[in-house]
Amino acid sequence: MEKLERYVQEEVDKKDDRFKKELDRCLKEAERLGNRPDIEIQIRKAGCKDVFDQYEMLIERATERYSREIGNTN
Repeated sequence: MEKLERYVQEEVDKKDDRFKKELDRCLKEAERLGNRPDIEIQIRKAGCKDVFDQYEMLIERATERYSREIGNTN
């Protein structure tokens, strides 16, 4: 799993500083909100929906890379 986390970080590192700052802000906002029932609404109000959508794409890309690598070692 450590390797997957590294791949995710590498994908984030490819993005510009503005995205990284927005992602950091949005992750802190999500942590602050915790398990509130209206968290999705609050995330949208905070302007984080698009940031999280992009982050999800980065995670998917890193996961695909990780899966390919694991597949090649088996």
